[in-house]
Amino acid sequence: MMIVFLLLPIIPTGFAAEGETYVVTAESTPMLADASDSGAFICNVYKGTVVQVTETRFGYGYVFRKSVSVGGWIKLDDLKKTDADYAEDNITGIEISLPDKLTYIVGEESFDKTGLVVSAVYANNDRIEITDYTLYLPVFDTIGAKTVTVHYKSFVSGRSFTSSFTVSVEKVPVKRLYAEGNPQTEFVEGQSVSLAGLAVRVQYLDGRTDRIFTWNEMKNNPDFTFTVDGKPLDGSALSLGEHTVTVGYLYPEHTVSYTVTAVEKQPAQLQILQLPYNTTFYSDTRKPNLNGLVLSLIYTNGDTATVGAADCEMIFNPETAVPGENEIVVRYKGVETTVLMEMIEPSLVGIELADSGRTVYMQGAIFDGTNTVVNGIYNSGNRAELSNWEVYSFDTSTCGEKTVELRYGDYSVTYTVYVTMTGYLNGDADLDGKITSGDARLILRYSVGLEALVGNALFAADRDANGAIDAGDARLTLRAAVGLDPIFVQNNNE
Repeated sequence: MMIVFLLLPIIPTGFAAEGETYVVTAESTPMLADASDSGAFICNVYKGTVVQVTETRFGYGYVFRKSVSVGGWIKLDDLKKTDADYAEDNITGIEISLPDKLTYIVGEESFDKTGLVVSAVYANNDRIEITDYTLYLPVFDTIGAKTVTVHYKSFVSGRSFTSSFTVSVEKVPVKRLYAEGNPQTEFVEGQSVSLAGLAVRVQYLDGRTDRIFTWNEMKNNPDFTFTVDGKPLDGSALSLGEHTVTVGYLYPEHTVSYTVTAVEKQPAQLQILQLPYNTTFYSDTRKPNLNGLVLSLIYTNGDTATVGAADCEMIFNPETAVPGENEIVVRYKGVETTVLMEMIEPSLVGIELADSGRTVYMQGAIFDGTNTVVNGIYNSGNRAELSNWEVYSFDTSTCGEKTVELRYGDYSVTYTVYVTMTGYLNGDADLDGKITSGDARLILRYSVGLEALVGNALFAADRDANGAIDAGDARLTLRAAVGLDPIFVQNNNE
């Protein structure tokens, strides 16, 4: 936590609004991380929230909400001055004014909070409406009384308040069901029944307009049941012949049925309609890719079906693959065809620096590539470590940030090293050649006596080189670690 505070700007105080208590009067007002930047949005604070302004700037007041550990700037125009009686830690409970609608139709309607008002009750018995409460709603999938729970948590005291009320869920009596839409009625032996395209019209006894349910509305609705020949619809394969599909509606129990037929059809031949997107594969992966392959399955009765690569089985032994043309066997429903694909050698398309190794050098030192790792990138998607790369543009004759270029053939990669008189970077308290938040933490812990530093680590920890290691050094180190200050401080390293 101490590191975060070091990054906060020091802001002068003295405005009349500072230290006073306010209540939010707007329906919601944005909390910003920076009073001068309207785009620095943190969250919304809602009407009725009581806050204390600690600083003011540019027409904004700074508030900190302890219970959620969030601080930021809020427009003063959206606040109204109040007094300590309305501080959030004086809330004693919540009060509910019931919503307009308290009766719902099972499976058809969801909760409507129109008219619902939730107010915070204060110790002086005043009420202030709040909107940042949480509703816990029941599922309206069965009939009966349902409990709606309202929960509110005080942002200052952290205390929680809960209240609830009851709504009623009722069923609507049904007169009759009708099967409509365009459901599939003919299947192949061995397939399972699909109800895609089916629609059911429900006629009600109370005179309301009939309602039509599509398959997408019915399939996850517990009010409906689906059977094939009296057994639950579970994806089972159809036997040859006619079958009865029945849809039931549970409130009350009504059914509608229709007939489907499973016909005999046998696959006979596979024909290639479209070759794979890429008819080559690489010797270092030996993995042919059939993406893009489109086949036509021809049945004994002359019917055809389009088959994609994902539906097929590839019969291929990578151990027997040879450079050049290879026959790849593709199988679907016991029928096979072959696709000609060429195995080729991969080629280098680039290099990458997998590990830079040493990044801090003393003035006059020579390049140390002991831990430097350069990978070759191949068009097959593979990467492999290279050993014969060369070093260019390495110069330690003067201090400062230097660019090192590594080359392999026609490809190169660059990275930054730091040349110092001392061989370490100011702020690099753990002497690993990098400035990280871990260094800032180590410096801060040393400044309060929780860590010990010796040797070069002690000098490196003095980021501002003023002879003292304190929280200011930790702050400067953290800023460098997150890119707000340069890593290399030239005047301190020369």
